[in-house]
Amino acid sequence: MAPKRAPLKGFRRFKGFTLAEVLITLVIIGVIAALTIPGLLANHRKEATAAKLKKFFTTMTQAKNLWAQEDGMNQDDISFPDDAVNNADNTLAFFNEKLGKHISSVKSEKVGSDKLIRVYLNDGSCFISYIATNQIMYYFYFTDASKCTAQIYDGKTSFLFAMMNTGFFPTFDHTSRNYSREYLKNGCANPETVGGNSNSRHLCAELIQRDGWQIKDDYPVRI
Repeated sequence: MAPKRAPLKGFRRFKGFTLAEVLITLVIIGVIAALTIPGLLANHRKEATAAKLKKFFTTMTQAKNLWAQEDGMNQDDISFPDDAVNNADNTLAFFNEKLGKHISSVKSEKVGSDKLIRVYLNDGSCFISYIATNQIMYYFYFTDASKCTAQIYDGKTSFLFAMMNTGFFPTFDHTSRNYSREYLKNGCANPETVGGNSNSRHLCAELIQRDGWQIKDDYPVRI
């Protein structure tokens, strides 16, 4: 019978993990994931929302400027057709002829109203719009086209913009450029009732622009 070989010095038999150790490890991983993944997803939503807002602002500013250039108007002295004021048919015709050709859209149409039009953009966003006077055209921009159904600007999925004779702005009033950040933040946090909608947050897009097209940690609406 061959003699038993003595174990090599410096080596020991490998011992596998027990089922309890494996389960504890999985629980720890699950807890860490539960704590970190929601924050990562929230940050992604904020970044995606801010990026779409910036893109929309840039696109519409360029479309306005090109329209003014083609029609021989001063960049800050545009005028909308009088017959398009609160008139969906004429607004749609104006948009398609003057602005729509300068943006990447999928479809433009009238909404179930006598004044509103809706435009679907090729990045999955959308806006509803109407011409209020010959000096101002409002835009209700939705980052998700599936929610593009009404005149809403909640600061979460929908935001208010306006094209005026003095420019294109992420708010209803160009004088908001003179407001403090705290004023914009409070205006975004505290909605008003406009046209029966009690969730109208006028200054949210303006606040995001003021912050360099970022949604900061103290942004008052949960994205």
